[in-house]
Amino acid sequence: MYSPVVGYSTVQTLLALACANGWHIYQIDTKLAFLNGDLKKEIYMKIPPEQERSEGHVWQLRKALYNLKQVS
Repeated sequence: MYSPVVGYSTVQTLLALACANGWHIYQIDTKLAFLNGDLKKEIYMKIPPEQERSEGHVWQLRKALYNLKQVS
Protein backbone atom coordinates (compact mmCIF):
# COMPACT_ATOMS: atom_id res chain seq x y z
CA MET A 1 0.00 0.00 0.00
CA TYR A 2 1.23 3.49 -0.73
CA SER A 3 0.28 7.07 0.02
CA PRO A 4 -0.21 9.35 -2.95
CA VAL A 5 1.92 12.47 -2.61
CA VAL A 6 1.53 15.61 -4.68
CA GLY A 7 4.61 16.80 -6.53
CA TYR A 8 6.21 20.18 -5.83
CA SER A 9 5.77 21.26 -9.45
CA THR A 10 2.02 20.52 -9.23
CA VAL A 11 1.67 22.75 -6.18
CA GLN A 12 3.59 25.53 -7.95
CA THR A 13 1.34 25.22 -11.01
CA LEU A 14 -1.85 25.35 -8.95
CA LEU A 15 -0.61 28.37 -6.99
CA ALA A 16 0.32 30.14 -10.23
CA LEU A 17 -3.14 29.44 -11.66
CA ALA A 18 -4.78 30.72 -8.49
CA CYS A 19 -2.76 33.95 -8.60
CA ALA A 20 -3.39 34.49 -12.31
CA ASN A 21 -7.16 33.97 -11.95
CA GLY A 22 -7.64 35.72 -8.61
CA TRP A 23 -8.80 32.54 -6.88
CA HIS A 24 -8.88 32.26 -3.09
CA ILE A 25 -6.66 29.60 -1.55
CA TYR A 26 -7.66 27.66 1.57
CA GLN A 27 -5.61 25.21 3.59
CA ILE A 28 -6.90 22.34 5.71
CA ASP A 29 -5.14 19.81 7.89
CA THR A 30 -6.09 16.33 6.70
CA LYS A 31 -3.66 14.59 9.02
CA LEU A 32 -6.35 14.44 11.69
CA ALA A 33 -9.33 14.11 9.35
CA PHE A 34 -10.74 10.98 11.03
CA LEU A 35 -9.85 11.86 14.58
CA ASN A 36 -12.96 12.46 16.68
CA GLY A 37 -15.28 11.68 13.78
CA ASP A 38 -18.87 10.71 14.51
CA LEU A 39 -19.66 6.99 14.70
CA LYS A 40 -22.76 5.46 13.14
CA LYS A 41 -22.53 2.15 15.05
CA GLU A 42 -22.04 1.27 18.69
CA ILE A 43 -18.38 0.46 19.29
CA TYR A 44 -16.88 -0.65 22.58
CA MET A 45 -13.25 -0.98 23.65
CA LYS A 46 -11.44 -2.48 26.60
CA ILE A 47 -10.24 0.00 29.18
CA PRO A 48 -6.43 0.36 29.21
CA PRO A 49 -4.90 -1.40 32.25
CA GLU A 50 -3.50 1.81 33.74
CA GLN A 51 -7.00 3.37 33.81
CA GLU A 52 -9.08 0.31 34.63
CA ARG A 53 -10.83 0.56 37.98
CA SER A 54 -13.01 -2.54 37.85
CA GLU A 55 -12.55 -5.86 36.05
CA GLY A 56 -14.68 -6.46 33.00
CA HIS A 57 -15.68 -2.86 32.29
CA VAL A 58 -15.55 -1.43 28.78
CA TRP A 59 -15.89 2.03 27.22
CA GLN A 60 -18.50 2.90 24.63
CA LEU A 61 -16.93 5.19 22.07
CA ARG A 62 -18.88 8.30 21.15
CA LYS A 63 -16.22 9.65 18.80
CA ALA A 64 -13.90 7.74 16.51
CA LEU A 65 -10.32 7.00 17.38
CA TYR A 66 -7.47 7.25 14.89
CA ASN A 67 -6.93 4.03 12.91
CA LEU A 68 -10.38 2.64 13.70
CA LYS A 69 -11.59 0.76 10.62
CA GLN A 70 -15.22 1.85 11.17
CA VAL A 71 -14.31 5.54 10.83
CA SER A 72 -14.43 5.86 7.07
